Amino acid sequence: MKRVLAMILAAALSLSVGITAFAAPEEGDYMTEEKIAETIKKITGGSGTLDLNNAYPFDADGKKISDSGSAFRSDEDFYVTSLYLAKNPIFNDRDLFKVKFDKDDNANRFRYVLIVEKKFPELHYPLSTSGYTNERIVAFRFILNETPSDEEFKISGTAIFTAKKDIVAFEDHMRFEEATDALLAELKADGTSGYVGVIKKGTKIEIPVEGFVQNTKYDADYTATAGDGGIVVKPLKNEDSEITWEDANDTLAKLSVSGDNDTSKMAVKLSTKWYPTAPYTPLFANQDAFIRNFWHNPEIPSTSRATLELPVPYVDEDGELTVEEDDIIVYDVSSGQLADITSKGKFVTNDDDELVFSLKTRQLGTYIFASEPIAVPAKAE
Repeated sequence: MKRVLAMILAAALSLSVGITAFAAPEEGDYMTEEKIAETIKKITGGSGTLDLNNAYPFDADGKKISDSGSAFRSDEDFYVTSLYLAKNPIFNDRDLFKVKFDKDDNANRFRYVLIVEKKFPELHYPLSTSGYTNERIVAFRFILNETPSDEEFKISGTAIFTAKKDIVAFEDHMRFEEATDALLAELKADGTSGYVGVIKKGTKIEIPVEGFVQNTKYDADYTATAGDGGIVVKPLKNEDSEITWEDANDTLAKLSVSGDNDTSKMAVKLSTKWYPTAPYTPLFANQDAFIRNFWHNPEIPSTSRATLELPVPYVDEDGELTVEEDDIIVYDVSSGQLADITSKGKFVTNDDDELVFSLKTRQLGTYIFASEPIAVPAKAE
């Protein structure tokens, strides 16, 4: 009986070894450089380079953000994919691929480049016609830094996917799977329709990426939406101009400028968000404070100091102050030092009968409304 069992075990072991050896990829199974190049062309839509401006870019909802061939604005946060990349979660599998992005032209314009997998409620053509709407798809996410210029510039780089294991390509490079022993054995025993070849462990799939960025330029007068960047405004020459910033409900700021004979352009992004890492943020954590951060602190092209009006945010639904006017403090943190500038401006009522803090200035900065002094009183310069 023991002899019979030993013979069965030996036969099973021999069969197992035979399958493993039979399943292992042979040198001829591995995809050549030419085949890898074909894969890259499929992922990029045929050209071999992912052209960001013409690759159907979309926002977090799946809505198209740019007309074909046009440049992005510098603060853009957008997604790009292809029919071959979208349905291949394997490219977002960190057990199978190591992913990095090497920046080339204007490297400092990229804030982040990520490979993500998520649902998009609304997808435009051609993804919508391919049944990808509200399905999890793989895409590149590009987040660009703000740039205070309306000049067009190129951004480029290379997304590099390095295979951590052998990976099988199917269906004319449109589907990929890990090259497990079972899958390889099936391929060698019965064959599988659409089999292309094996991407060898350590192989790099390098996808060049490029696009063009250009901010939108407007002549003042102009009304901007808080949080929107990639906008440049040029005040009117030898005339008075107004730039207004609004959110969904209220006016947040208004700048009155007297243009000179040779006005220059200025970026006009305004943020109302607190940044947790900013050194001044913890100082206001225990009170109801509001921030008005003019990005880039631009010089104002004006013949004299411009007038900045900041509506007081301590107002209820009836338009009544919730904090006594004498208790409101305005701080400036533009120079890196927190300074109380309340005495440098004045509280006045504007044409809309709103209480505003009015300040004469040649440069926009970062302003904070506080209802009580901070722990360490700041001194005005």
